[in-house]
Amino acid sequence: MRTLCGCGCGGIPNRGAKYIKGHYKRTKESRKKQSNVNKYTFKDIWRQIDIRNEDDCWEWVGHKDKNGYGRATINRKDYRSHRIVYKETYGTIPEGLFILHTCNNPSCCNPNHLYTGTNQDNMDQMVADGRSPHLIGEKSGTHKLKEKDVLEIRQLYSTGEYTQRDLSKKYGISQTEISRIYHRTRWDHV
Repeated sequence: MRTLCGCGCGGIPNRGAKYIKGHYKRTKESRKKQSNVNKYTFKDIWRQIDIRNEDDCWEWVGHKDKNGYGRATINRKDYRSHRIVYKETYGTIPEGLFILHTCNNPSCCNPNHLYTGTNQDNMDQMVADGRSPHLIGEKSGTHKLKEKDVLEIRQLYSTGEYTQRDLSKKYGISQTEISRIYHRTRWDHV
């Protein structure tokens, strides 16, 4: 007589197994063992912050993501540390708003350095601080042409001796891109 899967799904595990592969995680016993994974509560967060002078950045000393933002798991949900600090200090975050840093330090959790703003506010601040150069033309990592090539394409096409297709083959780009260059919807800064 075959037994049913120990998780209660009604499935039949392989001979000699108590669970179908992966179903052990569904049991109460498994959840009890994993409960220590949620090592933080909202109040515990302050222990992971290097609190200094009121005007200094308060660095998150726990786990950080690839962009430098502090991360914490609370009740099996992942949060950015500065958002938790903002909520604990000022209350709820209005829907659709971001928590921005006046100091531009992603791991800073000083409530005096945090404020709400829109995505556009965030982008404007990034450009104003010089953290997001507007990469166009040769400064872009994906460019295939040099500025001299763009000027040459415009000059050659305007003579009438070359078609856009001829120029696209010569420069290794699409005919559509040649048209965009000529009509200045691409490389309009040149």
